[in-house]
Amino acid sequence: AKDHENYLPGWMNAKLVMLHGQVRTAIAATKSLNQLFPEPVSVDTVRRGFSEIGMMSEKVGKKPALNKKRIKQGMPFAKKYQEWTVGDSK
Repeated sequence: AKDHENYLPGWMNAKLVMLHGQVRTAIAATKSLNQLFPEPVSVDTVRRGFSEIGMMSEKVGKKPALNKKRIKQGMPFAKKYQEWTVGDSK
């Protein structure tokens, strides 16, 4: 088994720090690193690298359900275009 602590080279670790503001996922960071450098790394390696430098993953917050006010605002639009077909929209 590989020693995972030292598997990500220091220059890639530095690149992860720079990528933090530019990419939103470890997958995007991996794609970027693999395009820039000759040594390919896996997504899991990048995730460990993010973890080692203190960047932890976060759960995406759920969007609130439609409230009564938003439903009322959408009803006139829905009723106005209820009978429209694809041909009518062209």
